[in-house]
Amino acid sequence: FSTQPVVLLTDIYGDGISQTPVTLSLFTDTNCSISAESVGLGGNTAFTNNTGYASFSSFNATKAGSYYVKASSSGVNSTCSSQALSVSAASVSSLSFTTQPAGSVSAGTLFTTQPVVFAQDSYGNAVMVLISLSACIDSSCNNAAQGAISGNSINSNSSGYAVFTSVSYNKAQTIYVKASNGMLSLNLS
Repeated sequence: FSTQPVVLLTDIYGDGISQTPVTLSLFTDTNCSISAESVGLGGNTAFTNNTGYASFSSFNATKAGSYYVKASSSGVNSTCSSQALSVSAASVSSLSFTTQPAGSVSAGTLFTTQPVVFAQDSYGNAVMVLISLSACIDSSCNNAAQGAISGNSINSNSSGYAVFTSVSYNKAQTIYVKASNGMLSLNLS
């Protein structure tokens, strides 16, 4: 997180307690009663210094979402944070066809089965990104097809899916389809 938390641990007299571990936990609600499960939490434990402050330096989570934080130490819990932390998806790291274009159609006619491509980051979060389709004449997509594919560029939605609806190809030949977003490519074999 860009702003790392600092927690003060004190006794009932307000004196700082030193050399004691403090652990941060994430929750999905403003009362910190619903634990955020499987968020890829890291850097969430720090020890207090001589004056009772626990300074965190690598507190992070890998699952996209909005979370509230609570600190705990030796059975004592802090109140819930008043502001939510927001975790967004990282850069796209993989594309996959969840629905492959299929069938045999006439040149210039919409594919019978329109492709659906899923984009995600390396942590499994859905990514919104522009996805483009191109036509190839070989299964490894080393050789571009000579015809033009239309209806071939859309953004994936907030769930990571690019649902194509108007893809067609204007030349009579067998083709393979490749999805890419400028950094990643996926061949349909």
